[in-house]
Amino acid sequence: PAIASATDKLVVSNLAPSVSQSDVRELFARIGPVRSAQLNYNQDGKSKGVATVIFSKLGDAHKAYTEYHNRPLDNRPMKIELIINPDVPQIRKLNSTARSGGIQKKGYGFF
Repeated sequence: PAIASATDKLVVSNLAPSVSQSDVRELFARIGPVRSAQLNYNQDGKSKGVATVIFSKLGDAHKAYTEYHNRPLDNRPMKIELIINPDVPQIRKLNSTARSGGIQKKGYGFF
């Protein structure tokens, strides 16, 4: 069986320059309540294409990984890394499947 991480934090990279911090928050809020979504910017105020997302509930980061890792957002596959807290025991999960298919922003969000 696969092991699902009991984590609430992830880093998403390879984000297109068109993706905003509010886009990141909105997308990951589809998985569960988001405590924090922070897009990283360079000294010129341009996105580095990397964001850190912290969920309110343990396990939601793993759900987001399953749902969104390598899934295109604005024609670029998102790369998601889970940030594991070594003090939290891991959960065994019997089966996990990833979805395919891209996500396109339409107007103000992901609909």
